[in-house]
Amino acid sequence: MAGSPMKQARKTRWQALQDDPGFAQDCINRIACGDSIRALATEHDVPISTFHDWITREHGDSIAFARRALAANLADLMMLSAERVEAGELDPKAASAAASIRQWLASRYDRELFGDRSQVDMRVQGSVDMHLAAVRELTQRESSID
Repeated sequence: MAGSPMKQARKTRWQALQDDPGFAQDCINRIACGDSIRALATEHDVPISTFHDWITREHGDSIAFARRALAANLADLMMLSAERVEAGELDPKAASAAASIRQWLASRYDRELFGDRSQVDMRVQGSVDMHLAAVRELTQRESSID
């Protein structure tokens, strides 16, 4: 077998983890609770790219759902921080910094609910409208001459 014995052992462990149906669900649950894919890969001694490719390819919809759940959880944490500031238990500047980070993360994990909204005005005004108006005017002049 090619490769070092350590690489082979790691590859065998990784294959066993992939074959365990509970492993993927545990990872998805931990992502929903705030663990990163990088932390999970490190914990299981798997290269980050390998772990990321596997979990997004095999469980992409579940990961997206877990991240939306995490975004809602981050919003809840911001509310709790605000309550602690109001009660005098937390420094307002520290709470503001933490809320800013959580808000940014929530906007990335659930863009539809927490992301920035922008409205685009798609009215077209320009040479086409002017050209059509000129053609109509010429048509009216010609018909009035006849």
